[in-house]
Parts: sequence; structure tokens; C-alpha cells
Amino acid sequence: MFSGSFYWLLGTAHRIRRWVPLAVACVCRPRSWSLWQARRPFVRLILAVDVVALTVVVVGLSTAAPLGRDDWAHWVALMICAGIHLVWSHRHEETRRESKKVSPNVDWAGIWSVAALLVLPVPLTVLLVVVVRLVRWFVARKPPHRYLFSTGSILFSAVVTTWLVRAIGVQVGHTPGLVHSTTQLLLMIAAGVLYAVIQAALVGVAFVLSTPDMPLSMALGSRAENTVSAVSAPLGALAAIALVTAPAAVLVVSGIAVACTKYTSLNQDATYDLRTGLLNHSAWEQQAGRAIAQAQRSHAPCSVMFIDADKFKLINDTYGHPAGDAVLRALGDVLRRETRRGDLAARFGGEELVVLLPDTGPDQAAHAAERIRHVIGALSVPTTNTRGAPVILLGRDAPLPVDAHGDPQLDGLGRPVDADCRTISVSIGVATASGPDISLESLTAVADAAVYAAKQNGRNQVKLSFPKPEAPAPLPHRAPARWRS
Repeated sequence: MFSGSFYWLLGTAHRIRRWVPLAVACVCRPRSWSLWQARRPFVRLILAVDVVALTVVVVGLSTAAPLGRDDWAHWVALMICAGIHLVWSHRHEETRRESKKVSPNVDWAGIWSVAALLVLPVPLTVLLVVVVRLVRWFVARKPPHRYLFSTGSILFSAVVTTWLVRAIGVQVGHTPGLVHSTTQLLLMIAAGVLYAVIQAALVGVAFVLSTPDMPLSMALGSRAENTVSAVSAPLGALAAIALVTAPAAVLVVSGIAVACTKYTSLNQDATYDLRTGLLNHSAWEQQAGRAIAQAQRSHAPCSVMFIDADKFKLINDTYGHPAGDAVLRALGDVLRRETRRGDLAARFGGEELVVLLPDTGPDQAAHAAERIRHVIGALSVPTTNTRGAPVILLGRDAPLPVDAHGDPQLDGLGRPVDADCRTISVSIGVATASGPDISLESLTAVADAAVYAAKQNGRNQVKLSFPKPEAPAPLPHRAPARWRS
């Protein structure tokens, strides 16, 4: 346990030493920031929230009362517990974040922000949030402007909620009487929920502005992420109460936070594929089986879409397996954006993806498949080649590069100058059935056969097929009535 913490500290020190020159170079060259490549509404929101958050923090620091010895003692106790949580759960948190590249990510470290805003004055709350965010930077692996925006939204939410808690007069600690103590506990939990809601609203709006075609359900976060926010509020309230009444008991909350982070990561590993962020094969079969059973009862149509990346082995052989992983992540991102909330998308195995479309007939399924094929065909995936040099892999239907006159740029063989990088396309097979005899096995088998037909017919296309109706079982032979006894 302690050896793992020691090696984590050494690794963190090494990463800090490696990142310092890069950070200095980034600060000295603001024009190179990736922020300026984003959409204008997103840039305006980022800058506005950062400025407002900085203003709120400055006002909170300037109007705060002098810090006392108890305030510093509470801060040290919370920092120790937060440090235990961050160190012992960093690998699980890193794994969980790796498969959640697109939607907002909710961190169990919010427990300590809730406890801080309930107990600590504004300056120490800000200091705790900043320290926690600096440690989480090496786990998040986000662009600096996004991480700074997330930090600003957390600081803004924490300071505003702290002001509200002080204005209402929430009492943390010894509150005699069952009714009064219950009321205070509910107020503390409500403050934690308000903190999470403000932060989630700011981050959700940012996601919508940065990716307009992102479904609203994805911007609002998944059920698991919202559950983390909901559970963090009462845990933060318990940590605050324990800090005031029995400081050593905060270590129990720290252990619970570590267990929650590890459980969330393990549960996600058992449900989701790490490279694509989609469901894995076994989880998809379980959830798809329930959806098929519902379709059987309601006699609704149901479709299965099999998606196979064309010549995926050639991508791995030419550019290396990291490039192949980048393509898989891009395909997973497309499926999350282009499917509905009730659809079930998964990585079936290798470069094969599968989507179950409940309440979807053949025309709707074929239209959805064509839309997904076109979006994938226009992808642009930044990655590296086998020598580590940056390269951008393109979809086979991406716009051709043009010269100053607007004419396509061709090489000596008459091909587009980036023809070697046009490697991304998919073949899609679609199967649709309805009625009480629908089965997941038959839909999957027919969609798989349709994929092979699409690949044999030239790839980068959609093939639609239907399961053959099963012949009714023959009736048992019965002898004529006069022969029966």
C-alpha cells in the first residue's frame, strides 16, 4: 500500500518535471493554444466563465474573515483525507476517464469540495479545490483550456454555494433535537446538490456549444455519472459533520470514497469497452436480450446494425496499433453521437461494432446506417505513425485537398495528395425483424452475413437483409379415427 503511494509520488514528480517546460512554452505562445481552433460560441463561454470565476474568487478572498487555527486544522485534515483518496484511486480513475472521452466526467473527488464549502472559509475552500485539481491534472489528460474551464466552474460553484450556506445559516456540528439536526443535514445535502448542479450546467452547456450535434442526453451525463453527483453530496455532508464532531472519523469517509471510485471503475470495466467507450460484448447481449423481449411483447420492429472497419489490419500494419486504437475511439465517438438514447451500441470484437435499434423498421435502420457511414467516411483522426510522427488519418469520403484555384491537388499518379491517409471507411450490414418470433441470434447472424456481402461487393457500403421466417413445426402424425382405439 505504502510502496504504491511512494511510487505514485515519484511518478508524479517525474511528470511535473516533464510538463513544466511544456507548460512554460504553452504560456509563452498563446496563439498556439488549441482553444482558438474551437467554435466561437464555445470560446466565448470558456473565456466568460473563466473571467466570472476569477472575479468571484477574488471577491470571496477579499471579503473573507481572518483565518483561525481551527480553520487551518480542518483544511489539513480534509487535505490528508483527499490525498489518501486521490493516491489510492488514481489508477482506477484514470481507467474510468480513458473510456469517457466524449461526455462530461464526474469525479468522486467532489466529496471533498462539498465538505470544504460546508466547513471551511472561502480562501481555504479555493485552496483545497486548486490543490485537488492540480493532482487530478495528470489523470485527466485534457486540453489545458478545457481543464482550466472545468476548474473555473468548480471554483465558481463552490464559492457561490459557500456564500449561500453562510447566508442561510447552515450549522455543521452539534445540533440538538431530532427535527433540527435532520433539517440541518437536509440543508447540507441540498447545498452539495446545488454545487453539483451549477457545475454540471456550466460543463453541459460547454459540451453542447463545442459539439452542436451532440445529443442532449450525452451532455447531461449518463445515469452512472449523475448517480456519482447525487451520492457525493451526502458523503460530503457526512465528511463535514465528522470533521467538526469527530475529526478522526473523516478517514472512514476517505475509505468509502476510495471504495466508491474503485467500484465505479470495476463496474465500468465489466460493462464498457476501454478503447471505444461503448458497451462490451457480454453487456450488450444482456441489455439487447431485454430489448428484444420487450419487442416480442409489443410486436414492434427491431433492427441490428453490424459495422466492420474496412482494411483495419492495414491501418495497424502501416501506422501502428496506437493509430488503430485512435480510429476505434473515433468510431465509438461517432456511434455515441449518431445513435438515439435507447439504442445499444457495442464493440462486438476486434474492429467490429454492433448497434441494436429498438422500434426501428428497415427504412429507418437503412437511413441511420447510411448516415453513420457518411459521417465515418468524413472523419479526420489525428494520431501518430510507427515512427511517432504526427499524422492525420482521413475518411475515404473526406473532402479532397484543393490548391489556390480550388482545383483538387493530385500527385504524379493522379491521386489526391493525401491518398495514403484516406484509410477510414466501414461496411455496414442491417437486419430487421418484427413479431413474437424475433430473436437476437437470428438478427445478429443475418446482419453479420450482410456485412460480409457488403465487403465482398466493394466495401464502404450498406447492405440490408431480413431473417427468413422460420417454418412452422410439422404437426404430429395422427392415425385416422377408425384406427385409434
